[in-house]
Amino acid sequence: MDQNRLSDKDIAADLLSDLKELALGYHMATVEAASQTVRDTFKNNHDDWMNEQHGLWQTMYSKGWYQPPQTGPGRGT
Repeated sequence: MDQNRLSDKDIAADLLSDLKELALGYHMATVEAASQTVRDTFKNNHDDWMNEQHGLWQTMYSKGWYQPPQTGPGRGT
């Protein structure tokens, strides 16, 4: 395999990171929107990107490419 080629796992991880950043940006825009119309638009976009992120996350998780951080006492559930 060519060492300069990204694997499917690498591409998926990069895309997942990008989708997380997009969702975060839309979250902040939604919170700070001055009008309800703009807020609704940002929220819909946020929800769409969250759904895309979740679908990719499920694929990565099913292939063993992504393991969520372990939780424990004081770290949530």
